[in-house]
Amino acid sequence: MTQNKTYRDSTLLILNFDANTKRNVLDEEKAELILNKHFKKKGFLIESELNFETFNPELKENLGKKAIDFLEIKPLNNSATIVKYYNCEPFENGNCVQPHYSIIANKMKGYEIINEDFLPNNFTIDSVKNEKGKPYIYGYYFECANKKKLKSYRIAVK
Repeated sequence: MTQNKTYRDSTLLILNFDANTKRNVLDEEKAELILNKHFKKKGFLIESELNFETFNPELKENLGKKAIDFLEIKPLNNSATIVKYYNCEPFENGNCVQPHYSIIANKMKGYEIINEDFLPNNFTIDSVKNEKGKPYIYGYYFECANKKKLKSYRIAVK
């Protein structure tokens, strides 16, 4: 028997930038480069550049640093794309390591990350859909300790 999901409606105001009118042609490879460049400037490590066998988190230059690990993109519209990534200790894994989400904007001057961590870390995106020409994020809050889904949301993105 299929269970109907009940979604709570919400709205995020995150698309308030001068958008490029040209078609958004951002692919995963380009998104990963943008993400890595953005966080590298801020002093983060990039997990894909680290060697698991030789990485030493106790070295002075690595001490306390977090690493960025690109996962995927979910286009919202022609001007914005959600990028999903891990932002945690290098090579950390487990059920309670939750992804982070930022927006890559297709601005007049080029692609740029805006609205870094625009969703809480305990929120998981199921899907992004366009309904009547407007983007919506479908997802839920996740309680890691008990491994259970909490409230589900349908979020209008404006």
